[in-house]
Amino acid sequence: AGVKNEVAEIKNDLAGVKNEVAEIKNDLAGVKTEVAGMKNDVVSMKSEITNIKEELQETNKRLTRIEKKQNGTFEQTGKLSEYHDQTNARFDQLQTDIEFTYQKTAIHDLKFNRIENLPPQ
Repeated sequence: AGVKNEVAEIKNDLAGVKNEVAEIKNDLAGVKTEVAGMKNDVVSMKSEITNIKEELQETNKRLTRIEKKQNGTFEQTGKLSEYHDQTNARFDQLQTDIEFTYQKTAIHDLKFNRIENLPPQ
């Protein structure tokens, strides 16, 4: 009778172990499903990262082109500024020349006027 009781207890314990193993298997199946989902997420993230890298490379190319255009614009602006400064300097010189010519013309007109108004000899 004692052995029968012990065997019955072992059977009960074994049934409990079987239930626990079944629960572990269920839990493991859930973990496997979650891991599979995570793997899919990782694949998706890798694809997105690849796309981001490609877009970043294209953005870098565009930025390089913009920088080149900007440098060209700066160079042209610098040349225009230099040309503007030269033109202003020439205008200043032209104004000086005109003033000098005006004064010389006035002096010559004065001399001609004096010669014309000299009494006849």
